[in-house]
Order: sequence, then C-alpha cells, then structure tokens
Amino acid sequence: MDIDIIFEHQSNKLSGSLHTPSNFKSSTAIVMSHGSGPADRDNDIFFPPIRNFFLRQGLAVLCYDKPGVGGSTGNWKQQSFQDRASEVLAAVDFLKRTDSHKFQNIGLFGHSQGGWVVFLAASQSNAIDFVISNSGPAISPAEQDKFGLRSTNQQNGLPEAAIQQALELHEQLVDGAKKELPFDQVSNLIKSRTNLAWESYFSFDSDSWDFFKKVFNYDPIPALRSTQCPSLILLGEQDLLVPAQHCYPIFQANLTESDHRIHLFPDADHRMKVGEDRRFTADYFNVIRSWLTEHNIPERKSSRVRLKP
Repeated sequence: MDIDIIFEHQSNKLSGSLHTPSNFKSSTAIVMSHGSGPADRDNDIFFPPIRNFFLRQGLAVLCYDKPGVGGSTGNWKQQSFQDRASEVLAAVDFLKRTDSHKFQNIGLFGHSQGGWVVFLAASQSNAIDFVISNSGPAISPAEQDKFGLRSTNQQNGLPEAAIQQALELHEQLVDGAKKELPFDQVSNLIKSRTNLAWESYFSFDSDSWDFFKKVFNYDPIPALRSTQCPSLILLGEQDLLVPAQHCYPIFQANLTESDHRIHLFPDADHRMKVGEDRRFTADYFNVIRSWLTEHNIPERKSSRVRLKP
C-alpha cells in the first residue's frame, strides 16, 4: 500500500510516499536518502527496485522528494550535509509519530551522497537502528570529486592534459571555497580554465557554488566513529565516482563502535549495475537479504545498548 505523505523540516514541506507491504505486520521501516542532484522520491529510476525488495522483506519504506523537487518546497542547493541529515531525522520522527503504524525500529538506506548523510544522521540520534550505505564515500567530497573527475574522463578517453587541467581548476575552486569567494570571481575563473573534461563532470551556477562551499570539506570520519547501530556498506569496484578500494579500509578502521559489514562487488559500478542491460550485480540483493536476516530485520526488537543521551 502506498500513502502520500508530507512532513516538515525547517521551513520546507517535504512530499513523499510511505510504502507498506501487503498485510504489513512488522514494526520496522526504512528511510531512503538520495544521491546528489535534484532527486525525487524515486532517485531517478534507481530506488523503485530496491524499495520493492525491502517491501518483499517485510519492511515499510519512506521515500521523499528533495527540497524544490517534485512536490517539496525549498531548494536542495541551499543545504549542507547537516541539513540533509536533520531532514532524514525529521522523516524518522514522522514515522515515529504516524497514527497508521507503530514503528519501533527504523533504519536508513543512503545512496552515493546519501551515504555521507545516513551515517551523519545515525551518529546524532539513538532513533536509528541500522544503516545501509550504497556506494557511499568514506572520504571528503573534494577528494571524491578528484577521483570521479579523473576516472570518468579516463573512461571517456579524454587526453591526460585536459584531465590535469580540470583537476587544477578543481584545486583552485577548493581554495576559493576555503576563502569564501563570491560566485562572480569563481565564474570568471571557470570561464578562463574550463575544458571538455571539466564540463563533462561539473556544472556550476551561483546556487551550485553555495552548495559546493557548504559540503566540499565535509569529513565523514567523526560520524563513522560515532555510529553505534549495525551498518552494511556496499561498494562496487568498478565505481567511477567512489574509490571503493581506497574507502574500504577507511570504513573498516573507523566504524569502531558499530557491528558492521563491508561488501565489495568486483564487477559493479556506482549504481551496482553490470552489463549492457544494466542489471544489478549478482548477489546484490542476496547480500542485503543475508545481512537483514543476520540482524533479525524486520522482526528484530531494538536491543542494542543506547549510549547517547
């Protein structure tokens, strides 16, 4: 069953859907957090098959449109990661207060940029019972963009000189963000240095620059170290946006307070897809199902020791 919902966060009214399985008897729900860009509740077409998988496992699923997208008010480009994390927690609070179901256990699923967001949210609230990070980085956005800028353009066959010029421009923008430069100065810099490698990866306007300044130096390590709930980290070794092999040991070293599992899919890209037919990599859903079963989700009752006030 699908129910249209609206919940509030800061001054925004966020529109979404609460999906429940047929004959729903569980007390467990999961909130799905988008990747980058103007994502709606379906995160383009990526979320529906994953959402349907969760429904088949007996979980309720809440998905919503980013601020300024679909039926939601606001502007997602004005958000920091802290804003996004508190937005996710507002969705969790909505689930806790809903009259139609008594949700006692709530987890988070975060894709890509949403991977930063769900760990930040979980580190700040004892209302989160589990986290699933899908292609989420364990490095800063600035570091992640350097990797993505290089690897995507190498994949597209662009000359190394053009890639290096784009990387140098990125370094200049990182320095400009540290100095809080206004967009007119940044715009002139981009116009003087832009090339095909840059344009294939980045698109900047005034709002995008404001967003970049808010998030470029976000450090995910404190949130990882403060997360206490069980977590599953899914990484694809063919991901051109997130360096899976580099992030794996960082997750391993810093999720010290949580029962966690990290799974590398050797043939998967950023969306965990393979092949020309763009199917999910083999065992993707089996790995998630096994982890949910291991942690008795959705049947589990929250039994972990909550150390946060």
